[in-house]
Amino acid sequence: MPRFRLRPPSVRRRRLTRGLAQSPPPPPPPVGAAPGLSVADLRARAGKLPADAAAARLTLTDFGPDHLSRTELDAPPDTAAWPAAPERAAVRWVHLDRAGDLRALAALAERFALPSLVNEDLVNLHQRAKLERIEPEHDDDPADLPGPVTAPPQLLLMLRMVESRDDRLHSEQVALLIGEGLVVTVTEDPGDVWAAVRKRLNRKQSRLRRRDAGFLAYALVDAVVDALVPALDLYDRRLEELDRRVRQDPDAGAIESVHALRHELAVLRREQRAVGEAIQHLTTAEAACLSDDTRVFLRDVTDHHRRALDLLDTAHDTANHLADAWANAVTLRDSEIMRLLTLVASIFIPLSFLAGVFGMNFRDMPLLDHPAGLWVFVALCVAVAAGMLLWFKRRGWL
Repeated sequence: MPRFRLRPPSVRRRRLTRGLAQSPPPPPPPVGAAPGLSVADLRARAGKLPADAAAARLTLTDFGPDHLSRTELDAPPDTAAWPAAPERAAVRWVHLDRAGDLRALAALAERFALPSLVNEDLVNLHQRAKLERIEPEHDDDPADLPGPVTAPPQLLLMLRMVESRDDRLHSEQVALLIGEGLVVTVTEDPGDVWAAVRKRLNRKQSRLRRRDAGFLAYALVDAVVDALVPALDLYDRRLEELDRRVRQDPDAGAIESVHALRHELAVLRREQRAVGEAIQHLTTAEAACLSDDTRVFLRDVTDHHRRALDLLDTAHDTANHLADAWANAVTLRDSEIMRLLTLVASIFIPLSFLAGVFGMNFRDMPLLDHPAGLWVFVALCVAVAAGMLLWFKRRGWL
């Protein structure tokens, strides 16, 4: 018979799941507010930020077959102060590591003449993963726009980047703006999954150094997808521990952890399904910045993401099965308790009958005046209880 440890409700167990770390959702915009954010709107919002707000770091990576240079700026200066791309560089990668720095976003928007709707997508950190074509909002010549303007990107790709940090999953929005010879990436917080891409750029013989901006965008998307599988390994370990806990000690804390894990997996699965759709659309997008060779590699990324989605679906199904296993374990525990109480009550039914018979207030009762009458009654009760236990065992009830 399995043994279960009963705990009082006041005893609270340490929660197994630590949660999926995400930034809090922004407040909803006012009803009827105009869509989009212009550069002036971004700077107006930036003026309302605290003076000690964390500043973003801007990294400019220019590379070509025979050239690689990186320039890091602690705070993006005026667009006029941005260094020009070297002549030997075929691709420029602009990376902004903190989307909450609206001053930096305003500088990006001015530098690349980003439409107001794109600016709004970059500011709102809870966008659904998507792919959109960037359409200029004005027909003026780029030379007439304020500040030195680089040819604007052609595609906007919004993804969710998931990675394991300190034994906890961290999910954040990442935006890629892709153009001819240009890739701009914007992440919520410092830290990303592109360390391997940077190492590949350091090698002169690397394929990345010889390809265009579309291929760099593929490498960045591929790294985001590849980081999802190690993150899912963390869920596998948590599911295994929860499985042991549910089977050994199905208390209320266990089902709370299971429900929390199911919610995390549901959120992650919903996000990643949208990511898969966005990558699929990227493989068929008609844009000059994506060559046919790059589309072949992007289709391979789509296959990798589908396999990761299969693992995610399996983890979600396992969490659902754990909830069912907890309910079955609790039912089994209650059944064992009820069976034990029923067996005890069944044993005491004949003993209560014997005690009632010998306790009747009649003058002529068997063994009433016998010196060993009490011990005979005790022996009779013991024999009846032992006989019932033996019968229960033969019937398979014990």
